[in-house]
This record gives sequence, structure tokens and C-alpha cells, in this order.
Amino acid sequence: MTDFARNHLRVTVLILVPSTFVFCPRTVNALDSVQSTLADIAKDSSRLLEQRGDKNIIVGHFHGPAAFRAASGPGIEKLLEEELSATGIRVVKTGAPVTIQGRYSFADDGSLRVNVELTNQNGELLNSNFDGDHDVHFRGGKATVTGVDAPGEMATLLGATVDLRNANSIQRNSERNRIAGEGFGQQSEQVRTILSSFQQSFADITQHGSVHTKGGPFYFQVISNSDNQPRPAYLDDNAVPYVSLKDGESFHLHFWNYADYDVSARFYLDGINSFSFSDVRNEVGRPKYQRWIVSSGEMLCLQGWHRNNQEVDEFKVVPYRESAAGRLGRSRDVGTITVEVRRTYIAKIKAAMGAPAPLDPPRGIGFGRREQMPVIPDTEKRMYGETEAVITIRYEKP
Repeated sequence: MTDFARNHLRVTVLILVPSTFVFCPRTVNALDSVQSTLADIAKDSSRLLEQRGDKNIIVGHFHGPAAFRAASGPGIEKLLEEELSATGIRVVKTGAPVTIQGRYSFADDGSLRVNVELTNQNGELLNSNFDGDHDVHFRGGKATVTGVDAPGEMATLLGATVDLRNANSIQRNSERNRIAGEGFGQQSEQVRTILSSFQQSFADITQHGSVHTKGGPFYFQVISNSDNQPRPAYLDDNAVPYVSLKDGESFHLHFWNYADYDVSARFYLDGINSFSFSDVRNEVGRPKYQRWIVSSGEMLCLQGWHRNNQEVDEFKVVPYRESAAGRLGRSRDVGTITVEVRRTYIAKIKAAMGAPAPLDPPRGIGFGRREQMPVIPDTEKRMYGETEAVITIRYEKP
């Protein structure tokens, strides 16, 4: 299976670092915990539909915890669409006899919890009881599914800005203590750190307007395509990073890795992975790529939504109905640009340890003109460590 791709165009317009190479992603063989959870929901939901004789379904809205201004619902809905389609169920926009919708939250240990509802065309819960083969148990058309604990994905879905490197180390020591009989609380150190990041900001802004975690080696910035200048980030009253983007403005992203090791980076815009609309698909029809690789001391310039290994569609602030989330028929809870960072290793090398609604029409991040961004597959087999950091920049709505 093809792994990563390397971009051999040199970046000439930089803010803090000299010219560098840009890298492209690797396909992950094992499903991430979020996608695995959604796959279980899709499989058992499709079996329930088959028993009813239904072949079509609508994927409705999935809302996140309001306390965190989470905006990853569109991404969850997009993944669920892909998993339902993989079962043979046809996902449509209108006219289906059944709609699947719900909410997502997190348990104390950081595991994803998805509350699912199946409704009919009148919006009424299905009078269905069904026990699936993947621990999805519907009662009166409702089911609650809890996945494995994955603090990094929790931070990503909530839109945190947090450095987890120290928390990962503390948690490993706590796990060793637990094995030795000393024990520790149910809530992991990573989860405590993520939740505290919404009460005591871990974000900092450089003089150039890029966002990083305090003391962290990873920097993230939004660059306008109109003048190739950064759109400086700022901290709001709650010390949450924001950036001002104008209607019709196209932009690209810069991500710097100042760590002394290589990292993988996944980018989410309004909760949707930058590869979600790629024409490059695997054998079951899902996007082939998920991540980008950034070597130590280098910068990645992400020019837009990946379409193929030659081109991207530029990121652009557009009316919501034209945005990526809007095209998917998603909720208006948009406004985040997120990068999730993990250490990466060549497989043959042993990994080190640790490795309220607006009054005006809302905007979203959609599709601009097609741009060139050639990439060449890299055949290195890689491994990943735990999530080291998540950086989120929220963008203003009208």
C-alpha cells in the first residue's frame, strides 16, 4: 500500500524559516478509534435498515458539547457517511425513510461517546429494538456507543490547543504505578490536561501572529493568498486563539516543526479532514490519505483541499451553503482550523517511549480555484506515537 508522498516544490514565501520541502500523507492500516466507533454504528445501523427493508438513509446533524464550542460535527458526519456507504447502504440528501443523527461527547477516560437516534420522515424515533453484532444496541430507535479512550482525538474533536507531551509521560508513569498496585484516578492525565486547556489557556501568539502551545515546538499560521501575508491570530476574552478572515478570502496554512524528530500532521477545517474530498481513494472507496509528514526543522505549506497528487482546491471563506460543511448539508456550528501532531518513526527503527447562532449568515471554509501541488509517493513504512499536541484556530463568523 502506498504510504507518504513528498512534494518537490520548494516553498519560497516563508515567515520564519528558509525554503524547505513539503510532504504528503500515509494511509493508516488500522482505523483510528473515532472511525472504528463510527464503523460499528454504521454496520449495525445498516443491518437494522435491512431488516426493515430500507436501502437509503440520511445522515443528519451530530452536535458536540456546547461548553467547548466544539465544531467537529461535520467531520463525524462525513466519516459516518463513508462507513455507511461501505456497508452498501445508500446515503442520500432527501427522501430517505430513515435519518441517523445524534450527539458526541466524551467519557471521563477520554473515550468518544456517541448518542445515536434513528428517526422516520416525520422526525419521530423509530420503534425499533435491535442488538447488533458490534455492541450497538438500539432501544426505541436510540443507542449509545462508547469507543476506546483516545485523548488526542478528544482534543482534536473539541478543538483544543494543548501540548500533551508532558501529560503522556506522566500517564505512562501512572500506568506503571497502577500495575505496581498504587493505582490512579479514572480520568487520565491527558484528559485532565485537555479539559484544563479550556479553563487556563495553553496557547501563545508570536509576534508574527502564529499560534503555538506555550513552550511547544509546533507553530501554526493562516496565510492570506491575496497578499501572501499572515492573518495574525489573537486571543479572545477566554484566551482562545482566533483569526479574522474576510468573506471571499482564500488562504493557505503554514505548520512548522521545531522538534528534533519527524512528526505527522492531520488538518481539520470545520471538523473535516483536508483529504475528505480527495479523488484518490482506496479499494473500499475511502480517502487513501489522512496525514502529512513534516521532518524536523521543516515547514509544511498546505495550499488547500487535496484532490489528487498534482492539485488541490484552495481554502476559501464562502457563504455557508457553499462551504465544505454546507455542501455536506451540515450544521452551522463551524469555525475551527485544527492540526493534530504525532511523532512518526520509520518502522524498522525502534520507536522511543512517548513516542449561540449568529444574526448574520454564517461563513464556512469551502472551495476556491484549483492550484498545483505535485506530490510523489514515498514508500517508507512508518509508525506513530501518541498525540503530542493539538492546535486549533477559530475563525470569526460575520
